[in-house]
Amino acid sequence: MFLIYSFCRQVDDIADSDGPRPERLAALQQWREDIDALYQGHPPARVVDYAATVKKFDLKREDFLAVIDGMEMDVPQDIRAPDLATLDLYLRPRRERGRAVVGAGFRAAVR
Repeated sequence: MFLIYSFCRQVDDIADSDGPRPERLAALQQWREDIDALYQGHPPARVVDYAATVKKFDLKREDFLAVIDGMEMDVPQDIRAPDLATLDLYLRPRRERGRAVVGAGFRAAVR
């Protein structure tokens, strides 16, 4: 249990860190490669202790990779708010059809 928790904690820490996105993605990719090596019978040092646990509990490679994939979704893209012209493209059609517009108050406030 401790090894599995440690694995989950480490990949979660990578996803939640403040580091640059490319570095975090590379660190998660390294975990994928380490897990692959573990299941191919030549684990790197940081996962060598996992071999006995994987065998004892018949843990599947796919389960480890699913955790990594899930954490990768937590590594956000470089998200930025659209400029007002772009925002207006999303809001205008709804307003013209007479429907309530989510964000209209925001748009009015920033002008």
